[in-house]
Amino acid sequence: MASTNPVKLIGYHLFNLFVILIGVFFCFFPLATIAYPDKWVGGAYVIGFGVFNFIFVYFFGRSRMVRSYNPSYLLIIDSILVVGFISAIIGFMGMFQAVEWYDTFTHLFVPMIGAFFVYMIYLGYKPKAKFTFGVILVFSLAMIGLIFLWEFLEFFVETYTHHPLWLTNGDPNDFRDDVLAGFIGISLGTIISAYTMKPLLAKLKK
Repeated sequence: MASTNPVKLIGYHLFNLFVILIGVFFCFFPLATIAYPDKWVGGAYVIGFGVFNFIFVYFFGRSRMVRSYNPSYLLIIDSILVVGFISAIIGFMGMFQAVEWYDTFTHLFVPMIGAFFVYMIYLGYKPKAKFTFGVILVFSLAMIGLIFLWEFLEFFVETYTHHPLWLTNGDPNDFRDDVLAGFIGISLGTIISAYTMKPLLAKLKK
């Protein structure tokens, strides 16, 4: 079976190129509504997402598994990444400071759709797989590990720049609240996926 026709991925590549160019722009002009001491932080985040998404689509979009589904499969998976990215960018543009609960919402929402992302790919490769306790435990621990990794990344960047990474108010309980919100988000995503993912993938199968 041939890989996905590269022409069909042009729209994704153009989008990612646009994101990268926007990131370059934000390296020179601060993305946040409040002056950030290191302007490149916001731009680097945007560029990083554009590069990551380009690599992901380039390789994953050409896989044999993706070809066994209709084009909506790849579109849904990549849209999950884009929505998570946009939710963080909205916060970085001032929402984290303007709306007190938005930081907690982001740390709940992104892991929730992250669970959709993980299970959609896993069940795409293994359509006969079941949501056993072992499968849920492995994926949940992996996603929680990523949350801890991100929180430690925030800590080191904030230590280096002496400024909250996402322009939050420096709440001393931020780490605890973010991890708790992430755990709840993963749990919700897993529960919803367990009931909806297989019917969805059956509709997307060619």
